[in-house]
Amino acid sequence: GENGKVIVLIDGLDSLAPAKAVEVLEAMEDFFACEGCVFVVAVDYASVIRGMDDRYGQDEERGKNFFNKTFRVSFRLPTSSFQTENYVKSRLEHLELVPDDETEIGLYCELLAHSVGSQPENIGHLFDSFQLLKTLADEDIYQNRNSRLILFGLLCMQTRFLKVYDRLVQLMGAVTPELLSGLCGTDSEVVIRSGLAEMEQADFRSFAQVFCRIINADNAEGISQQECGMFTQVLEFSSITSR
Repeated sequence: GENGKVIVLIDGLDSLAPAKAVEVLEAMEDFFACEGCVFVVAVDYASVIRGMDDRYGQDEERGKNFFNKTFRVSFRLPTSSFQTENYVKSRLEHLELVPDDETEIGLYCELLAHSVGSQPENIGHLFDSFQLLKTLADEDIYQNRNSRLILFGLLCMQTRFLKVYDRLVQLMGAVTPELLSGLCGTDSEVVIRSGLAEMEQADFRSFAQVFCRIINADNAEGISQQECGMFTQVLEFSSITSR
């Protein structure tokens, strides 16, 4: 009709790496001005900000300017009713994985909180990758509490801190207990050379504190050579989903 409009819904951007999502948005910008069309884009605001930083190394203020220039109106949907712990339990049950105790559930939740946050779509995407890898993995990886937690942590790292993950993959043959323990510190060569912005480095250190607790399975002082070997084995396997 005379006053009719074409409404285009764009979903699924949060399943991409943040930098790739920004690249897609930039490619679509010319279409957003089409007369008679309304574009509704479902995307996480924080993901756009991270994507601008990953893609251009720009500060948060420039990311905000890009977001405000691209979208005329934005809405924030509430996620407070989403119970991460219950969702993690249900997904593990679906995968026929029985957690050793409530502590293990808590570690999954901590990894999520310090990487992708509480957005249901992002968490669902992570578990989809986790489930896919289960069909390809040796049974031992998923039956062992620590190796499956390491794998899940690496998937979180792929999603939120891809530059650090890629750096670890490059160093796969030279990963040492000292290198892993140092991920939590401000002078980690892995983190510094990954090129993360200062704010992202701080976020990564918070994530790494949880991740290193998982790698250090026996809770002894420092990560052992055996624990380092398990990490390297899982890291190599996890690279299947890194692109």
